[in-house]
Amino acid sequence: MIRKLKFPVIIDYFIILLFSFFIIRNTFGEGLILTHDAPMPLVIPSFSKLSFLWSHNVLTGINNMMLSSNWIPIWLFFNLLKNAGLSLWFINRTIFILPLFTLSSSFYLLLRYFGKSRVASLLSGLFLVASPIASTRLALGQTWLLVQLSGIVLFLVFFLREIKKKDSTIIGVIFLSLLTLPITTFAHPVYMYLFGFSLIVLSILLIMFNQVQVFRLIKLLTITSIFSLFLNAWWIIPTVYGYLDVKNTLLECVKHGYSQRTLTTVTSQTYLIKSFSLLSYITTPLLPFYSLTYFSIVAILIVISSVFLALRKKDSSSAFFAILFVTSVFLSQGANKPFSNLFMFLYDYFPGFFIFRDPSHFLSLEIIGISGLIGCTLDGILTEVRATNKKKKRLYFSLILVFIVFLLLVEIFPTVASGNLEGRLKPVVIPTYYYEAIRWIDSNASGTRIYIPGVPDALTWYRWSPNYMLPNVLSSVSNNVSVITRGLALTALDIPNSLMSYIFLIEDSFFKSNDNLSIKALGIINVKYIIMDDSIVSFPSKYEKNSTYLKLVKTIGTIRIYENKLFYPLFFTLHDLPNNFSLIQDTQNNVHYTIINPTEYIVRVNVSTPFYLVFTETYDKGWILEDAQGNRLNFEHLPFLGFMNCWYINRTSTTFKVRFYPQVTLNYGLTISLIFLAFSLLLLLRNLLRAKLKLK
Repeated sequence: MIRKLKFPVIIDYFIILLFSFFIIRNTFGEGLILTHDAPMPLVIPSFSKLSFLWSHNVLTGINNMMLSSNWIPIWLFFNLLKNAGLSLWFINRTIFILPLFTLSSSFYLLLRYFGKSRVASLLSGLFLVASPIASTRLALGQTWLLVQLSGIVLFLVFFLREIKKKDSTIIGVIFLSLLTLPITTFAHPVYMYLFGFSLIVLSILLIMFNQVQVFRLIKLLTITSIFSLFLNAWWIIPTVYGYLDVKNTLLECVKHGYSQRTLTTVTSQTYLIKSFSLLSYITTPLLPFYSLTYFSIVAILIVISSVFLALRKKDSSSAFFAILFVTSVFLSQGANKPFSNLFMFLYDYFPGFFIFRDPSHFLSLEIIGISGLIGCTLDGILTEVRATNKKKKRLYFSLILVFIVFLLLVEIFPTVASGNLEGRLKPVVIPTYYYEAIRWIDSNASGTRIYIPGVPDALTWYRWSPNYMLPNVLSSVSNNVSVITRGLALTALDIPNSLMSYIFLIEDSFFKSNDNLSIKALGIINVKYIIMDDSIVSFPSKYEKNSTYLKLVKTIGTIRIYENKLFYPLFFTLHDLPNNFSLIQDTQNNVHYTIINPTEYIVRVNVSTPFYLVFTETYDKGWILEDAQGNRLNFEHLPFLGFMNCWYINRTSTTFKVRFYPQVTLNYGLTISLIFLAFSLLLLLRNLLRAKLKLK
């Protein structure tokens, strides 16, 4: 049975907080923690990207909140901290400590609401954040995934709390719907599916174990779902629109391109024994100490003993965590047999399931499942020890308890011992001239693109950071500048194959002597500046590009910035449409455009004959033309060179509005969400004031 929870003991939370600090205790020196996916640039930009479905900053343009992690709310939170006067160093460390604390404390609460003891709940919560899977997320800098996972656990806590009440109130329902925001705000669709699955499983088990009336549960879930839909309309409406109209859009590129490639790559490195060893496919490359065989043996012993001992007691909590564990282990195998048929069926036919391109995301549920089973096991043994009067039986259970705790300590020892994940979280002191370079680029390259040659991978290896690779530092430029590298083209979620091939050809030919074709090819895709950084290990030392079309305009430390004289603006016109960029002739300066926002432009064209209007943002059928009065113009919309927008316009001088039509879905969604959020907060405030008046 779920028992009423008294106010949690402060000491337990204090221990969790200390443990969160302890895990990264050796990272508090000078410098910033920069990891694979950590959203921590040198300069935190202020922008209103949250309001737009398209961003010039992204290589392929589309706002990736429908595809992957949505950085927008994170940046808004960082800006609040920055505007409050907090240092970048403090914000950087908060990104790593806060997820550890929220995940551990919310899981502690969940077990307490399931009726488990303080000791069992605390030990399980600490194991969760120090486990190999959580450490893998931390080493990758995927701390926002831990925050989303915390949100799932926290929702389940207050869902159980609402179930415990004799009757649900509208205030309780509003509070539950507000608790969906930590899950949905970070907009990783994978975790939204995990949230839905966990809630359905828990609801079914509560009915099976007679802990709630069916009608009351359905009523609570229905009203909460309706409220949550209104509150999350800001992303639900554009997402549904995108999935319903996926053909010939960048979402289709994701499903059949990047997602399929990633699924194939990850599956080839995934094995069932790894999942049972609590390891992701990338854990051992990131954290080599987990490659030792005895860690796998210890993990398997933990899994076997926890599953066996926890399921001796048939209750909703043990069943819930066991289902999460077993399901996640099977689905984490991706396209591997014998579970491939189920996974690929879901991938092909279940809306949005292709976002699970990396099946190891299911391991987040696995670690919740096994940590919960550990908590159930420890609680059961402690109950047996306290209940029995027989010395031999008490000694027997005490030895089992000591053995399991010993296994847990051995399993988390590598994470806890180093204090920085064996150097993965070691702070990096970045040369100060990068700050100056970013400021210069932001001031001079707004509305254009920059190209950094010699970066073959998603990460960059700098000579001043010899221990490990980092995200390219210059990618920290503002939202109005787009950065192009070979590595970004290789790993972009929604990049058309034609654009990827185009950038690969540029990179391959760039380092050839007296090659001007690559310079022209860059100019056509709006690259105004080419940046050569001698600090990059993969960049040829002291390399000089021999081209009459490049002009050195700035040298900052090891960074040389060249202006591309063959630069084409964001919009230009052509009288003929060649099938090869090398055949494009120099265009006249006959297009003037005004940027209203990233999804809307006013374009004025002064020509005397019909023409092709080229717009260098990545092709998507969502881009439309309208006249000055806002009427849609049905000119033929073509993918120029396979990846740029192009319209054939059979009229002369005219003014157009170029607009990303799906933006209206976000406008409607934001309006609905903000109105409902205000309504919800007013109701909560009214309830709080009434409660205070009653006390008086």
